[in-house]
Amino acid sequence: MTEIQEGLLIAVMGMGFVFLLMILLWGVLSLMNRLLHRVSGSGTDIGPEAPETAAPDLSGRQVAETQRRVLAAAVAVEMALELEEGSFSEARVLTDNKSLSPWQLTHRSRQRDEKTR
Repeated sequence: MTEIQEGLLIAVMGMGFVFLLMILLWGVLSLMNRLLHRVSGSGTDIGPEAPETAAPDLSGRQVAETQRRVLAAAVAVEMALELEEGSFSEARVLTDNKSLSPWQLTHRSRQRDEKTR
């Protein structure tokens, strides 16, 4: 047998051993999971599932309030995105100067924004 063949044989045996141990570990963990769920009583194989409850019937006023809250949240997210986009576009304009690093530019623009509030 040549050195290359011996090296390949050792590599194949090593990888096979690793995969064998991984399969063995997976089996042990699966067995422990089943045993622990049986002991604690939280296993899915014990008892029937709880029946699903129907969604509550909302009145027109509650539906309108929910829609208003969703709309307000959407507007707030859009405003935050526009504000963030504006600060990044300002940073892009200022980076054309090449005198400040992006890190310095970001922190200085934050400081400027905090002062104007």
